[in-house]
Amino acid sequence: LGLSGHLTLVLLAPLGLWGALDGLRAAPRKARAAGLALAAFGLGLTPYLYLLVVAADPRGRWVWSNPSSLRRLLGHFAREDYGVASLAHGDGAPDGLAQVGAFAQTVLADLLWVPVPLALYGIAVLVRRRASGAFNLAGVAALVASIVLAGPVFVAAFNIPLDGNGRYVVSRFYLLPELLLMVPAALGVDALLARLRSARANARAITAWLPPVVVAAASFAVALPHVREHHRPTIEHYLVDTLASLPPDSVLVGGGDVRLFGILYAQHVLRVRPDVVFLSPALFSQAWYRKPIEARLGSGRALAPSGAPDAAVFGPTQLEQLLASGRPVFSADWNDLVAYAAQTHAVYPFGTALRILPSGESRPPLADLEATNRELFARFHPDAKPPSDSHSWAAFVYENYWRTWSMLGDDFEEAKDADAASRCRERARVFAR
Repeated sequence: LGLSGHLTLVLLAPLGLWGALDGLRAAPRKARAAGLALAAFGLGLTPYLYLLVVAADPRGRWVWSNPSSLRRLLGHFAREDYGVASLAHGDGAPDGLAQVGAFAQTVLADLLWVPVPLALYGIAVLVRRRASGAFNLAGVAALVASIVLAGPVFVAAFNIPLDGNGRYVVSRFYLLPELLLMVPAALGVDALLARLRSARANARAITAWLPPVVVAAASFAVALPHVREHHRPTIEHYLVDTLASLPPDSVLVGGGDVRLFGILYAQHVLRVRPDVVFLSPALFSQAWYRKPIEARLGSGRALAPSGAPDAAVFGPTQLEQLLASGRPVFSADWNDLVAYAAQTHAVYPFGTALRILPSGESRPPLADLEATNRELFARFHPDAKPPSDSHSWAAFVYENYWRTWSMLGDDFEEAKDADAASRCRERARVFAR
């Protein structure tokens, strides 16, 4: 059943196989036990069949990779859109040494160093006790192999850069090896406490419960500010502010999982501006994602060349097609494509987004842009305090509030209006980290 929720559990195969074989050896009716085990394993994977039902729903529900057939369902299971052995979509090469270094640093910090040597001690104790038959050496080897596979081996293959919020994207995969480490760490604690001798029973009791309590309390104190930082409402405020500010039937082009899935949540759960079409360039090459976008744009508009639907890239040609559709077009990011468009199109800040005008249309006067953005920001709900973690998703979106006034400040300075430039930069400083 766990595999239906998180595929990384396949990295526990050594433990799973050892447990299954050990149980099979102990079963009096081996054929029956093997049949029941296989049936239970298959039953645990049945949630995948639900994807077939949802993908075929006539209401057009949004399902990743559209697994509407058994072939596409297997592709979904194998993560074909990303690459079977890749963590993220793209051609980035993994830097194994840097990834493993970041993994070690994070795990040691998360666990306050203490459980790691205890886990090593616990493994050593298990190996020493193998002669007595108290522990199965094969089981110890399976546990160690699972920790190594789920930890450094898996992490070394990550193809997501560690700069920016990339570290937070990969850090969630550290939880599984951290959890596995707790098994030998607990055995290490038991073995260590057994070596301690005291004359009084109450002293032994204190020795037993005090270290875990101290470690747990220290972990709580260290983690609490981090947890509060990542549970602030910054992202939801940004999503609602951005969608609510756009003109009717706008197209918003943007990157980042926080926008892709966040806007789905805002539109379908919070019911905020379902008329806005959000387009992720990173997924544009996938026909299952692109075709519903084209259908929403209407008029039979195809954004990808018909000859190569699975190799399409969202570039200047597709941007021009969006602009020609008559819909207001915005970008959530200032990126290479927007910089390229700015050479021939008017681009200006509009709330937390960037408006891109069709060719031949002129940007509104700067004074009007300042007034428009003042009105929009009066309806926004940005956090009063900027995010303290510059690499968090909250900081990633919060910067969009700052960008608007920073760009206007630069534009006013270029227009030789020092007073207006100063006003805009003063507003930008409110959102500066």
